[in-house]
Amino acid sequence: MFALAVASGHANAASDKPAAPLSMNAEAQNAYDLGEAAYDKDDQKAANSHYTRAIEKDPAFAEAWYSRGWSHRDTGAFDQAISDFSQAIKLRPGYEEAFRGRGWTHIARKDYATAIADFTTAISIDPKDARNTYGRGYARAEAGEHKDALDDFTQSLKIDPEFADALYERAWIHKENLKQLDKALADFGRAIAIDSKVANYFHGRAQVYDDQRKWELAIRDYTEAIRLQPDGINAYIGRGWDHVELGRFTEALSDFNKAVELDPEWFRPFYGRGYTHDEMGNLDAAIADFNESIRLKPDDRLTFRMRAISYWKKKDYLRAEADFTDAIRLGAADAQIYFNRGSVRADAGKAEDAMKDLSEAIRLKPGFHEAFNDRGVIHAAAARHDAALKDYAEALRLAPGTWMYHVNRAESLVMLERIDEAMKDLQIAIAADPRDARALLWRGICQLGKSRLDLAFSDLSASIALAPESWRAYNARGRVRAQQGEWLAAITDYTDSIRLAPEEPLPYANRARAYSSLGEFEKAREDEAKAKSLTPG
Repeated sequence: MFALAVASGHANAASDKPAAPLSMNAEAQNAYDLGEAAYDKDDQKAANSHYTRAIEKDPAFAEAWYSRGWSHRDTGAFDQAISDFSQAIKLRPGYEEAFRGRGWTHIARKDYATAIADFTTAISIDPKDARNTYGRGYARAEAGEHKDALDDFTQSLKIDPEFADALYERAWIHKENLKQLDKALADFGRAIAIDSKVANYFHGRAQVYDDQRKWELAIRDYTEAIRLQPDGINAYIGRGWDHVELGRFTEALSDFNKAVELDPEWFRPFYGRGYTHDEMGNLDAAIADFNESIRLKPDDRLTFRMRAISYWKKKDYLRAEADFTDAIRLGAADAQIYFNRGSVRADAGKAEDAMKDLSEAIRLKPGFHEAFNDRGVIHAAAARHDAALKDYAEALRLAPGTWMYHVNRAESLVMLERIDEAMKDLQIAIAADPRDARALLWRGICQLGKSRLDLAFSDLSASIALAPESWRAYNARGRVRAQQGEWLAAITDYTDSIRLAPEEPLPYANRARAYSSLGEFEKAREDEAKAKSLTPG
C-alpha cells in the first residue's frame, strides 16, 4: 500500500549537497563523485566500490559514509546501511539526511519504532523539512498508528502543499483505515493534479472507485496507470476484476492473461482468470487455473473455495466437499464456507452432515438467514416440518419478505394441512414474483385442498408452463382432472408425472385409481403394484 518511500531517500537528498568539494582529499572527492555518477545510473556495485575508495582515502568523509549507506540499503544490505548511516551521524552529529536515511532503512527492516525515533530526531534538527514528517508518517502508518501518521502527512503538506507523495499516503489512510472515501478521492486527485505521470496515483484512485462500485471510473484510472507503467501487474488485475463486475468476461480474460504473462509465478492472476472462466461456464479451464493458483500458493483458502464451487457446478460433489474442507482447514472459522460445504453435502445426499455444517454456519453467524432457510429445507425433506417451520420463521425474521422463504414455509404448512396459513405465504410470494413456478404449484395444491378446482387448474397449468419438468405439478393437475371426472386427461398428466419422476410412488397410485374408474383393472393393478414397490417400508 505505502509504496513510494524510497523516492524520499537518497535521490531527494541530492538537493542538500553543497556545491563546494565535500572532502579536502582530492582522491576521496573524485572517488565520491564517481560513486554518485554510478548511483544515478543504478550501478550499485560500482557506486559502492567508489564510495568505499572515498572512505579509504578520507575516513572522516561523512557524505561518503552516508551515500554508501544508501547504496547498501538499495541492495538490501540493511545492516551495513545502518552501520554506514550511524558512522555518518557520528562524524556529523546533526546530519539530518543520515537520520532520515537510517529511518528508511529501519522501515525496510520493519523496525518501525526505531525508524520513528530517527525521523523524530530529523524533525528536531529541521522541523521545516517536509520529508522528515513524511518519513515518520510512513513509519507510523506501517506500524498501524494511523491517526498519528495522518497528522504527520498533514503536517508535511502544511510545509509543502505540493508534496504529492504525502497526499498519496494520506489518501491510503483515508481509504483503508478511516473509510473516508471522499477524502481519499480528493487527495488522490490532488496528487494527480500535481504530477500526472505517476501510475500509483491513478491506481490508488481506481481502488477508491472500486470501493464505491464505480467500475467504469475505476477502469479509466487503471487504464491510465497501465499506460504510464505497462508492466504494472496490479493494474491489469484490478481492471480485470472490474470487467468481471460488468460482465465483460472477454476483456477480463485479456487482462488476467497479461497479468499471467507478466508474472507466471504469482497465484493472483491465475485465481482471477479461473474466477472469470467459472463465471463464463468454462469449468474445466477454471479448475485448471485454480490448480495452478494452489500450486503457487497452497495455503490460499479462497482458491480452494472457488475450485470447490467449480467442482460443485460440475456435480463432482466429492471433490467439491474435499476442497471446502481444505478451505475450512486453512483459515479461521468462516460461516460462508461451512454453509457452502453444507449445501454440497445436501446435494450429495448427506443430509445429516449438511445439517451439522449449516448449524455451525449459524453458530458462527447468527444472522445467516440463508443457512436457516437451507436447514429448514433439510428438515422438510426428512418430514420434520415443525422443525422446518422454526427455521423458516427465523429466516423470515432476519430477511422479511424473501419470497423463496415464504414458498418453502408454505410447503411445510401444506404438509401439516395448515392450508390457510400456507395460502398467506404463497400470496406474498406470488405478489413478489407472479412467475414463480413453485409458488403457483403450491397455491394450486392449496386450491385443490379447498376444492376450488378451476383456480387449482389455472395455477397448476401456469406452473407447468413455467417449469415443465415438475412431476409434482403434473400429478396435482391430474388430481384436479380426476375430481372433474376427466379420467383420460388425468391419466395423461399422471403419465407425464411418472415420466419425470419414475421413482415416485404417488403418480402410480393416482393413475391406478384413474384406470380403475375407467374399468381398466389390469392396468390399475400394475400401477398399484409399482406404487407399492416404490413405497418405503
